Amino acid sequence: MTSHSEAAAPSALILMFSPSWMAPARLPEALVDAGFQVGSYCHSDSLLAKSAFNSYRVETPSAGSAFANLVTAVRARQPDILIPACELAVRFLHNIAEAAAADRLAGEFADILYLVERSLGDPLLQRRAASKIAAHAVAQELGIAVPRQRVVVGPEAALDGAAELGYPLVVKPEFGFAGNGIAICDTPAQLQQACQVGKPGGTAPRLLQQYQPGTRAMQASVCWRGDLLETITLAKERTHPEPTGPSTVVRMVDSPEAEAAARKLVKHYRISGFCSIDFVLDEATGRAVFLEMNMRPSAGCTLGRLWGRDQGKALWCRLRGVDYLREAVADGPQRVALFPNEWLRDPQSLHLLRDYHDVPWRDPALLRAYVDVLVK
Repeated sequence: MTSHSEAAAPSALILMFSPSWMAPARLPEALVDAGFQVGSYCHSDSLLAKSAFNSYRVETPSAGSAFANLVTAVRARQPDILIPACELAVRFLHNIAEAAAADRLAGEFADILYLVERSLGDPLLQRRAASKIAAHAVAQELGIAVPRQRVVVGPEAALDGAAELGYPLVVKPEFGFAGNGIAICDTPAQLQQACQVGKPGGTAPRLLQQYQPGTRAMQASVCWRGDLLETITLAKERTHPEPTGPSTVVRMVDSPEAEAAARKLVKHYRISGFCSIDFVLDEATGRAVFLEMNMRPSAGCTLGRLWGRDQGKALWCRLRGVDYLREAVADGPQRVALFPNEWLRDPQSLHLLRDYHDVPWRDPALLRAYVDVLVK
């Protein structure tokens, strides 16, 4: 195999259609440190656009075809991989694969379809994982622990499910991310209200789950063609908003069961690129209960470097046929306060003083952009 220094730098194009998302703006630094050349396809107001680690940026169109712009950018820049960094970007790439499967993508775009499939693995199969209902069924079939649950439509069906499952209950929409639409219900009145939100008459199907006590955690991973290359389990010590929002303080934990479950899911969905899977951990017994998965990078995908789990480097090595060796880090931080998430949660938080604070000091332009968002 060639050495890291002998191989040409692979290139990655990050796709971001949600300008206010904060974590993806940290991807360019991590990927450049791993050896990638990085470009971003995003709006000029996006936080991702502010990173000095971008070699180039392609503007998303305010009107017209995002697909046409992507085609032009891909053919001009020839990236080795596309990285969808938000839910809209994931769906955008899935739509390209679906159009091809339905014979709605002209043959002249075969190169674009090839790059999408190379970057994601099996986008048609992975699209089904966007449904929490379908993803839970797959996890159960794979022998992964899941909460006791029922699919319900409307408040009356939810009350029937509650009589069987018992309180407290977690109500989730079939589709969603970042805790949006999730409610924890302790009473029938709360449950009825949660199931009336959304479509008129409360007709949207919802997943009704028995509440799982324990430690919320993310299994952040990078993969290639169903093979998990590198991964890390991060316990969520603080979230904002509580209790179901994005992480603001995390710590690394050892969870063989969560890692084994992630390997099964990655293999089943034949994933390439980054993904993140949420679990509830019983740290006393080691049991990991599956909650949901996202086919995009989370904050954990870049934080892993602090503990020697460099997911960007693992991907670089696979793309260039170089052996990846996990770095031994003896003094990794006990906890990490995510910037600017923990600052937004509580500017007076002690975590900002006593724990490792993940501030992008090496990317001053991005840091200024974050601060501008915070002071608005």
